[in-house]
Amino acid sequence: MDQHECNLLSTVHSLLLSMNKTDLHYAKEGQCNASCIRQFLVKLLRLSGYDVAVYTSKWQGSGKVPGGDHEYIDVIVNGNIGGSDRLIVDIDFRSHFEIARAVESYDAILASLPVFLPKLMHSCLQTSKDVQSKHQSCSTRSCTKSGCEAPKH
Repeated sequence: MDQHECNLLSTVHSLLLSMNKTDLHYAKEGQCNASCIRQFLVKLLRLSGYDVAVYTSKWQGSGKVPGGDHEYIDVIVNGNIGGSDRLIVDIDFRSHFEIARAVESYDAILASLPVFLPKLMHSCLQTSKDVQSKHQSCSTRSCTKSGCEAPKH
């Protein structure tokens, strides 16, 4: 983890811990969900001097694969030599891998995933493939042992 990631991780962690119900109530009337927390976190990161925005990735359903969307925080940090890096902050990363009736080994892998994930954009794809590969093999084993139908990969 480089210095930019460490600084961002520390800032995000501090800001998340500093949030309270009153802050989130001002951000959105009524029930505050993950999107509301992301929006408020972006506001706080901007006040801390970061170039940051919330992005939504959407995809169409096809066959048995449902469509969906995913919201994440994109942060641009300036490098030492004038370049910049894009960092992704996903505050509910772990929740995307939760499954019903998971076996103990799957729960152990799930517990090892970070709750939120700042990651450099160019290395994100390989990390995503590694996590997806582990997730697929464990979810198949978990479903087989629990007697449910294993998802098709």
